[in-house]
Amino acid sequence: MLPLSSNLITVADMYRRKTERLGGPPSFDRELAQDEAVLQGELRTHTLASGLIIHLARVRDLQDMGSHNLLQPGIKATFLLDGQTRLAYGRNDYLLDSRKAPAVLLGLAEEDRFSRAWSRQRHEAKVCLTLSEQWLERLALSGESAGWLARFRREHLSECPWTPSASALEMARQLLLAPQLDAGLLDLYLESRCLPIVFELLERITGTQARPTALSTRQRQRVERLRQFLDSGEADGLGLQRIAAHNGFNVIDMQRLFSQAQGTTVFAYMKERRMQMARRALLEDGLSVALAAEVAGFGNPANFATAFKRRFGVSPSKLRP
Repeated sequence: MLPLSSNLITVADMYRRKTERLGGPPSFDRELAQDEAVLQGELRTHTLASGLIIHLARVRDLQDMGSHNLLQPGIKATFLLDGQTRLAYGRNDYLLDSRKAPAVLLGLAEEDRFSRAWSRQRHEAKVCLTLSEQWLERLALSGESAGWLARFRREHLSECPWTPSASALEMARQLLLAPQLDAGLLDLYLESRCLPIVFELLERITGTQARPTALSTRQRQRVERLRQFLDSGEADGLGLQRIAAHNGFNVIDMQRLFSQAQGTTVFAYMKERRMQMARRALLEDGLSVALAAEVAGFGNPANFATAFKRRFGVSPSKLRP
């Protein structure tokens, strides 16, 4: 179970949250005082400049009741890492359980009602990603993929079966446990964790995951130039949107083609490259663990040490000559 903060969230806190892009604060089905606590834990909503909306919850219900609010059109992906939740999008009801039915992926072609059933002491660790109409309009898909996406968007409350991959769950975990960062760096951190999940969602919606095809010579050349750009270090610190733009891709095509050619996502490739650089620096240059953490892109040496041991099976301090 992910750690749960002792912070109490009141009715007044719920109304103060900036949720306009999600449709506004909830209405409860019974009278509650403004200072009455309704949740324990953390509840955050981030709207990125690109139009992606991220809703993160690590909470325990403190009330038995129901709530509802209005949602704007877009594609919604909601999934649990811990616990259970009962919710509804329009007329569609769902009981999500992190152990057996963790996710729902659906499209809202128009405004509709979101409802949630609250149950005292029930906990959930939940990520909800919204691909807003603004974000979707900027997505430059072509060919058959564009057709599949357009059909999905046209049908209100359309559903697509989806079970989050281990990679998507790890990205979601990192979203829920995001470190304290300046606003600009936090947006970069959140975007870098969101886009691999978004890529996976769009693969499911467009069916590209089920229809792998061989890359053309031109596509292989473009991916190779992208790989060289990543290996040069020029991409370090850039978000996926900027990496894609620099190399003449949109993000979705970049992720799809790179994954097909390299067997991994752009983000995972960059992370592995920097971990290998840190490993060489420890072995060959005798770098301190703190400096090796910086090479690998970690601000916290302890987090680096944990990730390093998970990747290489040995603590970084053991590799220094």
